[in-house]
Amino acid sequence: RIRARAALDRQDPKMLDYLQKSVDAHRRLAAALPDDSQAKTQTLSAELMAASVQILTGDLPGAEKTLQQAKDLSPASPDDSLALTRLRGLVLTELARVYRRRDHVAAAEAEYQEALSAYKKIALASPEILVIHLEMARAETELARTLLLAGKKEPARKQLESARRTIQELLKKEPANED
Repeated sequence: RIRARAALDRQDPKMLDYLQKSVDAHRRLAAALPDDSQAKTQTLSAELMAASVQILTGDLPGAEKTLQQAKDLSPASPDDSLALTRLRGLVLTELARVYRRRDHVAAAEAEYQEALSAYKKIALASPEILVIHLEMARAETELARTLLLAGKKEPARKQLESARRTIQELLKKEPANED
């Protein structure tokens, strides 16, 4: 994280401004084309990138706002493309991390649960997309950590077991990843 921050510090000082302008342009595009899945996907990608930079620079309140706007932009729908659903899962996972870092444990737990729902939807629809299983296991593990912070030891244990099963399934599908 320190190296990432140093790399950001060496960048153009207006980088965050440029990134924000890009996010704003994507938001306008998504607003102009509310039924366009690709516009939503591009907007969520831009929002996720902006939030990542905000997190790296220590602007957790800004990242929370950006991620919440991204979440609000694209409520879950059965008609969503897999790409949009995956991005939504990534947004929810990052939002949960921000909540956990800001000691909003209950909010973090809810966001991780919602992210897992998105990942499970993709895993059921397209089990061959292996990266989803990895993202799902990561969210399950982070949810378990969050449950432990909340003092919920038994649900945390069950969540870790679920993460273990997810990783085992991934290894069955791609044995070359065992290393």
